[in-house]
Amino acid sequence: MNNRLLQYLILEATEVATSYGHAFVSTEHLLFKLMNEGPVRAFFDKIGINTEQLLDDLQDYFEDGYPILKESGGTFEITSLMKKIFLSPADDDGDYAYTYLTLLYEMCKDERLYTNYLLRKNGMEPEHVVPLLEKIRGIIDGGGSNVLLADFDEERRSESLKYLKDSNKQSKGKTKKTPAKTPKTKSKPHNDELEHKLGTVLEMFSDEELKSLYNDNNLHSDNDSGKKSPFVFHGAFLLPGMPGIPGLPNIPGLPGMPFPPNSADMPDSGDIPLFFQDPERPGMNEALRDPLGAFTENLNEKAQKGILDPLIGRERELELAFLALKRRKKHNVVFVGEPGTGKTAIVEGIAQLIEAKKAPKHMENAVIYSLDVGSLLAGTQFRGDFEARMKAVLHKIQEIPDAILFIDEIHTIIGAGSGNSSSVDAANLLKPVISEGKVRCIGTTTYEEYKQFEKDRGLARRFQKIELQEPASEETRRILDGLHEAYGKHHKAKYSPEALDAIVELSAKYINEGSFPDKAIDIMDEVGAAAEKRWEKIKREHVEKVVAKVARVPLTQVSKDEAQKLKSLEENLKSKIFGQDEAVEKLVQTVKISAAGLRRADKPTGSFLFTGPTGVGKTELAKQMAYAMGYSFLRFDMSEYMEKHAVSRFIGAPPGYVGYEQGGSLTDSVRKHPYSVLLLDEIEKAHPDIFNILLQIMDYAILTDNMGKKADFHNVILIMTSNAGAREMEKPPLGFAANDDSVRWKGEEALKKLFSPEFRNRLDGILTFDTLKRESVENIVRKFLAELEDKLKERNIAFSVSPAAVTWLAEKGYEPRFGARPLSRLIQTEINEKLADEILFGKLKKKSARVSLGLRKDSLFFSFS
Repeated sequence: MNNRLLQYLILEATEVATSYGHAFVSTEHLLFKLMNEGPVRAFFDKIGINTEQLLDDLQDYFEDGYPILKESGGTFEITSLMKKIFLSPADDDGDYAYTYLTLLYEMCKDERLYTNYLLRKNGMEPEHVVPLLEKIRGIIDGGGSNVLLADFDEERRSESLKYLKDSNKQSKGKTKKTPAKTPKTKSKPHNDELEHKLGTVLEMFSDEELKSLYNDNNLHSDNDSGKKSPFVFHGAFLLPGMPGIPGLPNIPGLPGMPFPPNSADMPDSGDIPLFFQDPERPGMNEALRDPLGAFTENLNEKAQKGILDPLIGRERELELAFLALKRRKKHNVVFVGEPGTGKTAIVEGIAQLIEAKKAPKHMENAVIYSLDVGSLLAGTQFRGDFEARMKAVLHKIQEIPDAILFIDEIHTIIGAGSGNSSSVDAANLLKPVISEGKVRCIGTTTYEEYKQFEKDRGLARRFQKIELQEPASEETRRILDGLHEAYGKHHKAKYSPEALDAIVELSAKYINEGSFPDKAIDIMDEVGAAAEKRWEKIKREHVEKVVAKVARVPLTQVSKDEAQKLKSLEENLKSKIFGQDEAVEKLVQTVKISAAGLRRADKPTGSFLFTGPTGVGKTELAKQMAYAMGYSFLRFDMSEYMEKHAVSRFIGAPPGYVGYEQGGSLTDSVRKHPYSVLLLDEIEKAHPDIFNILLQIMDYAILTDNMGKKADFHNVILIMTSNAGAREMEKPPLGFAANDDSVRWKGEEALKKLFSPEFRNRLDGILTFDTLKRESVENIVRKFLAELEDKLKERNIAFSVSPAAVTWLAEKGYEPRFGARPLSRLIQTEINEKLADEILFGKLKKKSARVSLGLRKDSLFFSFS
């Protein structure tokens, strides 16, 4: 087949489509052009085809059956790609008649083409052409190149043939002749401008570029000479258009097509989309030649080499995955879980089970290929590049028996490769393949990103969703047992069992971001990297130092033993909270019961309601409890949650409302700080709906937010403070038998009116704080002054106070109705304000100084040195 003639015919077909304003160029336009060629007309006359009737049928079809493209700026923008296949072996030295009749034969043979219907309707069959093709082929192989059959009249040769012969002569230095107009053709005559235009276009395409074309069934065909020739024509092609001649490209090759490898270098079979190669992009050619090597990673090979970390646990998830992959259709799995829960590790574990011959029988020969979506997108500068890559990968996967495609972060395929205007993305290319059961697929994503994945219902319904919950501390410890040798070998260190225990314990308490087992593995890796000596044995103290740095907490707080903390907890709290010994004792005892494992497993560590007058230490006890236990302190002022709509801020707004994607303040805080003291200050001010939420926390230690994610309260000490009953307790008791018990009874009665029975019944204790006594106030004064001394010490200022000054402050600041708050204000006005001026402008401005506080004539005085 003559390639230059084929180029000319394609351009002529484009002219026909342009003249009718059609949206794409297809085989009908090519047939219309062939009808004006001498060899085709002569052949139709020989077999009795009514040429005029066939032309009328074509014109009727053009006018009624084609979408019309509106003109814009003198150019035509082609919007569709008709997929019709011509099978024609190429031969650059072939006769022109052979080219015409071969194209005609394929149009009549392929039943998918409308030209097949038109030709058969008018009486032509493919068998009519075969003898002539064989005769022409014999002449060509016998050396008669460019010789026409005697049956074809020389005068009826087409103008295209004459133009090409003249063009060939001109290239050899001969005078160019103007092509003659054929009397029986309906095409418009070629003037000098058109002739020059076509000559320029023909020079744009090389013969090699025209050979790299696509066929759905087979890439090569054996001709009679025994040579392999590439197929040359893809039925309908996209033409972007440009002024002058619609469809002329600015890049080598036919317009609108990506550039895969030369078909001569491709395998002999397959459905890899080939169009034209670009000599300036050999990387693209190489990638499509081996798409799995370029865009995927074989996890089985990595498992064979021992690169992957072992999978410990997750037996339930593995069983569900194997069952889903065994299905006849929809045998696809998506693992959904929080970041760091081991979604990718499960897939790598499946590959290891396959290589270890421990997988189920239907999976024993499976091969898992991990798709790199980033590599697929990288370098796709022309339209169609991404689609060619993705389809090449899917085609190759289908060729491999029992292959499984693994897509990590599968939500990234939604919109991948679509650009800004196209709706074709990786997800839409994947859907038909997995829906037909041709490819098994495994994906992973997070709960947050699964929402994006779930929006494509057609894609999501084809996947079996398997949720991965964060493993418990015990299972995480088992995972570290399986991994510590590999990490020890890398860091040249040894992990002791106590170090692994400390990693799990301390990462659970102090590393708030991330999930098990990922955050525990990170700490193990960090501890190994911090090992100073070669093959040093890592102990608990090494872990404590690393956790203290990562979590930004004092080392002394991290290094305390849990049992030792509990043993000294009551003493520590009584040294900070004065006059409330009974409340402290009840609180500590409940925490000890929980630590001993004697408490119900589905409840928080403790749930308490602190009641009593203002300023007696309710909030302060919660703060000191968090500090002594090494827990985070979370405080919510319930006066901010008085309205009904404010409940949504606690657990998140419902779908469709502002702030839906932000989550709830309470649930997010507890998820970030699972070991915490949660203080709900002044709970009586909250809206009644808040109490319904608290019932769920106190009963099952679980709270679900607006996004369906659960917050775990098992390691939370829930403390609620209330001033309810304070006014009743302030009233002086009546009668001679009145005492503290009668005062407390009044407060309890007030609480019963405010809080429902089901709420009170779920509390571990209602701790009533007594009014501060005179002897407790001096201790509070010393505590406040000790805190002031610590602040001054940071500025290299020594501070001392006389006992008389302490007594004076206790007398002046004591107010039974308001507790310790008046005392705090007194220290602020009598001491802090005066010291501030001296520190900034006076005697304490120097680097080191000393200040003493004493009493003179019933007033405080300062001495500086």
